[in-house]
Amino acid sequence: MSRLPEKKRSDHYVPQFYLNEFSCVDDVTTDPRIWVYDIENPVPKKIRTNRIAKIKNFYRLFEDGSIDDSLDKALQYFESEVAPIFRKLRREDISLENIHSRYKLGRFISFLLARTPQFREHINLFFQNNTKAGLIDYLNTNVNVEKELQMLNEGRRQRITKQEFVSSFNKLKINLAPGSFQFVLIESAKRMIVPVCSMKWLLLRSNEAFPFVTSDAPVVVDNPEATDPSVWYGYEKRTAKVIFPMNRNLCLLTAWTGREGYYKVDEDVVFDMNSKIASHAMRYLFSPIQYPISVVQDA
Repeated sequence: MSRLPEKKRSDHYVPQFYLNEFSCVDDVTTDPRIWVYDIENPVPKKIRTNRIAKIKNFYRLFEDGSIDDSLDKALQYFESEVAPIFRKLRREDISLENIHSRYKLGRFISFLLARTPQFREHINLFFQNNTKAGLIDYLNTNVNVEKELQMLNEGRRQRITKQEFVSSFNKLKINLAPGSFQFVLIESAKRMIVPVCSMKWLLLRSNEAFPFVTSDAPVVVDNPEATDPSVWYGYEKRTAKVIFPMNRNLCLLTAWTGREGYYKVDEDVVFDMNSKIASHAMRYLFSPIQYPISVVQDA
């Protein structure tokens, strides 16, 4: 830990080296540009990868007047270990049976799923909904609501009904305790590593004219049994697949059945994968070309 104060810094929740894999083909600079589609702005923009997908102090912990950057350092270490694997995958120069490479890539994917703002929002909503449900259950079980309402309504012209009283708890805003997101991030990612590494890995290869895209939530859990397609969990279901675009021309599809290997796919398959990636995005879609697809929020 370091002592306060320390200048705020920005944490990339989608690593820059990974975004560079989707940069424009003709941009070979150290800070290449990428097309950014924003759900709040219909006009796409070409932006440098070092300026996007980052939030100030996103992984940093503040405790007892000190700063803890250990999570960010761990994520940077995972990135440094997996970056050479991405370079080999571009050349199809890696064995899917190499247990060390497979684990490093599986770990990177698992943490990439859990380190995003979308995951934090899901955790926050899950925590709020469960806390509110617990409060309402406690009221119904341990509190004489009718008696409390009678006291509350004394001297009031507009009486509060029992339904209004109980429903008011749904309006409460409950924030996660400091460090909760970071703790759940780590534990959820650790739990996911073994299942992802145990699934069959199919590497789908496209052509330059019709590339894969990625987003601010790059790891997509495609579970046909899920009622909410934006929810991250469900990868352990036998019908579930994990979609992870690796670069402009390579997308990893993991499943519990199938034959591992590299597969050349046509534009229809690429469009289907890109549509799933776009529908899963929280706000931003990243593409190497001006692409005929848009970010669509789930209903």
